[in-house]
Amino acid sequence: MKKNILTLIISLSSYCILAQSQGISYQAMIVDENAFEIPGVDIEGSGLREAALTVRFTILNEAGAVDFQEEHATTTDAFGMINLVISTGIAITGSFEAIDWDGTPKSLRVEISIGENTNDFNELSEQELYFVPYAFHRNITATGTLIVDGNTTLNSNLEVSNSSNTSLTGNLAVDGATTLNDAISVNAVSNLNGQVTIDADVNGSQTSYAAYPLRVQGSDQGVAIRLDGGRNTSKNFATFFDGFGTIHGRIEGQTLAELQSSFRFIWDFTMAGLDEAFILAEGVACGTQLDAAEVIVMAAEGATAYAQWLELTINAESNVGVAFETGGADYAEWLEKEDKAEKFRAGEIVGVRGGKISKSTKEAGHVMVISTNPIVVGNLPDEGKEDNYEKVAFLGQVPVRVVGKVAIGDYILPSENHDGLGIAISPEKMQIADYDKVLGVAWEASREDILSYVNVAIGINTNDLASVVAKQEQEIQLMKQQINEILMLLNGDSTKNLTPIITQKKQVVYPQVGNQQKSLAKNLITRKKIASSNISDEAFDEWLLDYGYIFNDRMGTIKAHFENLNIDLDKFPEVKSILENPTATLKEMKSGKYMNTLWQSFENKYFQSIKE
Repeated sequence: MKKNILTLIISLSSYCILAQSQGISYQAMIVDENAFEIPGVDIEGSGLREAALTVRFTILNEAGAVDFQEEHATTTDAFGMINLVISTGIAITGSFEAIDWDGTPKSLRVEISIGENTNDFNELSEQELYFVPYAFHRNITATGTLIVDGNTTLNSNLEVSNSSNTSLTGNLAVDGATTLNDAISVNAVSNLNGQVTIDADVNGSQTSYAAYPLRVQGSDQGVAIRLDGGRNTSKNFATFFDGFGTIHGRIEGQTLAELQSSFRFIWDFTMAGLDEAFILAEGVACGTQLDAAEVIVMAAEGATAYAQWLELTINAESNVGVAFETGGADYAEWLEKEDKAEKFRAGEIVGVRGGKISKSTKEAGHVMVISTNPIVVGNLPDEGKEDNYEKVAFLGQVPVRVVGKVAIGDYILPSENHDGLGIAISPEKMQIADYDKVLGVAWEASREDILSYVNVAIGINTNDLASVVAKQEQEIQLMKQQINEILMLLNGDSTKNLTPIITQKKQVVYPQVGNQQKSLAKNLITRKKIASSNISDEAFDEWLLDYGYIFNDRMGTIKAHFENLNIDLDKFPEVKSILENPTATLKEMKSGKYMNTLWQSFENKYFQSIKE
């Protein structure tokens, strides 16, 4: 009986990705369109039983190109059925493992050739492949270990929500959000190229290691932060926000321009240049006088000064660091309570005895105050012992609880009632015995006359007593001179050899022996001014005429350097005068009108050729 083209009546019974074989299961019945004769009956559309045939599978992409093609030589069973796995045949084009299931449409074409060793294929079907081969279209539930040995690209969320391990031995590229509901362990170097937010629901005390969302451990070093570009105040290495988004502190880079605009840098740089100019001028002077030995020495000193100048610049610019900025205004340390049960409030005055504090200030070695908002706190207590200590301000600005009216500039002392409160005393009313009790100086007036917090500068008034002692010393010396004057007059001796007393205002004070002796004492006492300069004005003017150009040249170079750094020299008039008119400034220095002490140092060091 002649057989016509066969018909595929069951094309695909199921699609699935097999975890081990990496294939698609395919099942079909091959039907013979010719009638099958049995005695008295012609049966049509029966299965092609036990027939040899070749099946060709072709997987096409969206553009109609072949991604993969293979052939299977098989035999139908007694019912005309075939059961095959796509990917296990003889590959004609590509490989099944290389198919990119990227979410674009794919289709499967099925062709069949009847008989052995034939190549006469007829197309039975072509239909789209749905869902199962596209793993990213469906959730993957891994109840065991998921091992990824190659690159993995996740374009959407990856959730690991159970207790199974996830092992990544290759690269993991995540282009979208990733939620990890359990611990993640990374045993190799990891690069995070986007912003990372740690939103951990952890709580606890500041001494609890488990209370910190981000922890770095297991190495000799801690956290390293590297920003793009150089350091400046617009780049923060760390910024501290509260829960409302308000900034309360930051660690920021120091600006090189700020360093170069600082008075210290500008002054040191200018002085180095001025020093070099003196060396060069003296070297030229020695050369003009044909003093070969001096020329060699001055040249060596000039080279040394220039090297020091360069070193100054390099070191200063290389040592720019970071600055910690915060709203805190004092340096504090934890100090132990003398009585562990005593309670303290911020701003209360305490006495310190043997490193321990109490509100009693009687016979205390130091008078200090409980800090309110310190910028730095030292001497951290052992964990669990914080209640036995208080943060005590050592230096800076601190709000202090003061009773009564306070004016700016008043001294703040303890009330001596051992209640932690202070009182204000104006400088005019201070007694000698009061100075060893001074906590600080009020930088703020009180808002009320009863009790208020007043901003007090502490740790910066250590020399206040010195001025009082100096004043008393003058008074004592004056009294001694007056007594000597009186004794000399009573003995009939002359007072012409008496030395005058000089007050802080540099005025001559004449001994007061009585009104009748006042004019006599004034006539007898004189003050002689001793000139310190060894160089005459004429010789110095001549020297400047010969070598002033060196100073103009060097100072002009420094001025140009500062201008290139956009430094406003109007903020530094001392430097500006040297740079813009060095010879005139040197004359003022020599005359004593401007930094005469600096001039004396130059005079002692240089001018070997014109000293008289």
